[in-house]
Amino acid sequence: MAQLKELENRGLIRLSPSEIEDDPSQVGSVASWQNILNGCGYFPVLTICGEMDEETVSMTKKFQKDLGLEETGKVDLITWRAGLNHAKLPGWSNITPIVVRHDEIIKTRTVTQKLYEFYSKPSNYDKVYADVMRWYGTTTNACVAFITSALRLSGYTIPKEDHGYGNISLNTSALSHYLQDEKGWEKSTNVNNLLPGDVVLTVGGQFGQDRDGVLIPNHVYMFAGWSDRANHIAWVIDNQGKYRHTRHTNAIPGGKSAFAYFLRA
Repeated sequence: MAQLKELENRGLIRLSPSEIEDDPSQVGSVASWQNILNGCGYFPVLTICGEMDEETVSMTKKFQKDLGLEETGKVDLITWRAGLNHAKLPGWSNITPIVVRHDEIIKTRTVTQKLYEFYSKPSNYDKVYADVMRWYGTTTNACVAFITSALRLSGYTIPKEDHGYGNISLNTSALSHYLQDEKGWEKSTNVNNLLPGDVVLTVGGQFGQDRDGVLIPNHVYMFAGWSDRANHIAWVIDNQGKYRHTRHTNAIPGGKSAFAYFLRA
């Protein structure tokens, strides 16, 4: 407890009013620990698989390092209680989500899940950046170039050709129509249903209308989780900034284009 008090004094965690009972059985709940790490805001978001896989061990070591604990990668009682008392992201629930086993992940991993697993790693973002520079040459108006390069590098084929609405790898409207009309991606306008890996299209107006008279979306990005769900602030990955950054999904005065819909496959 003394070590936890020291962490609280340093402002790294916030202890609850009553001391948590020592419960070794809780320490062994890997799924609960993965949910705790996600709640603490660590990124990439861990799959709740209930196994101490490589990603979970690595994230545990990072958590221990950040709090000045011994970097073992194992969830001892001090680590467990520090995680439990750490400040959580808005909207986090201590109810552990349904466990998805690794063999099930391999069988059911979707296109957008694969995209998230690939694009959420900084080293892979660097690969996407290099690929875009190779074939497109700039980050300006390159949001579609980035997302399509990320899809290709994660194993999903996206052509660099005209679709009738423009170049599929350069035009938001063309990409949206291609993914829906030819590849069968699902569209949703419900921002509350966003999942990491979803491809988000914003409202339009900056680039005029497509051939159907519909406003061409101003921007496209990959949703990478919520930074502040209550205030609709998302983590996104695109051609703007350097790697992951925050973005409002709703319209705010002087802000960037608001969420219009997302595509998922």
